[in-house]
Amino acid sequence: MIHDPLLIVDESIVLDSSTGLYLPKSSIRRRWSLYKTFTLGTQVSLALIGIIALVIYHGQLTKMTEQLTEMKGSSEQTSQLLCLYKEQLDQLQMQTVNNSKIAFGTITQATAVVRAEAAQIKIDRQNTLSLSIGHEIVLPFVIENIGKTAAIHPRIVSFSGIYEKYKEPDFLYPRPPKNFSETGFSYPGDKPVVFQSTVWRANEKAILDQPTADRLLKKEIYLVTWGKITYNDVFGVSHWAKFCSWQTLSGDVDTQDHPKCAAYNQTDSSIVPTTPKITESGSNTAQAPCPGPKPD
Repeated sequence: MIHDPLLIVDESIVLDSSTGLYLPKSSIRRRWSLYKTFTLGTQVSLALIGIIALVIYHGQLTKMTEQLTEMKGSSEQTSQLLCLYKEQLDQLQMQTVNNSKIAFGTITQATAVVRAEAAQIKIDRQNTLSLSIGHEIVLPFVIENIGKTAAIHPRIVSFSGIYEKYKEPDFLYPRPPKNFSETGFSYPGDKPVVFQSTVWRANEKAILDQPTADRLLKKEIYLVTWGKITYNDVFGVSHWAKFCSWQTLSGDVDTQDHPKCAAYNQTDSSIVPTTPKITESGSNTAQAPCPGPKPD
């Protein structure tokens, strides 16, 4: 049981059990008043401290809320700007693609005009072949400009050899070239120029003997000529043409006997530029417009 240290024994004095002394009642009242005042002051102080802490916390919370609101608004503005930039980039890219198509279309048209007016060298073997036993084997070819303007500085490199049936050349040009010819100009309408291509065996010019002539007549062996002609046209464009032909003493042979030789006959493609593939990025479907700013 807890005892109060102040015990009242009569109405005028009070016994203080903690000290064993009798104190006037007025003194006790003053002490009690001071105690209640101190207790109340302590509670008020604690209450003020709590209020101040609450105010500080509320201020911090308000500031954080404002910062979050600003960040949200800034994020929305950034998203709007990025969307607008993307729309502008898509428009610029589409304009670039369209301009590129127009430019390459113009180049193609101009190239077609140049192609129609440019020089074009054609090379063919002569239909008649005159060979004699004991003489060098020489194969004549005819060069002609079938274009509309002059061919500048035509140069011809060729090699002729004797090949077994179904055997084909490796198309490697020997150094120095075995057969070489060049001229200054070749004009349309000029008389075709005859080019002689000598047949070689290893490093020696081939001499026609009877066994070789017999095998040529039987189509056991063939006379094969392959080479390349280069020239410029009046527009400053370089051109080339590769050729390969085979023949015997009894006439033409089937192209199936020499498929690689047949495929070697090609002309240049330098004056017909290849239009690069233009990639159009992005979707072809209509995109939703960028969102506007939200009302406050």
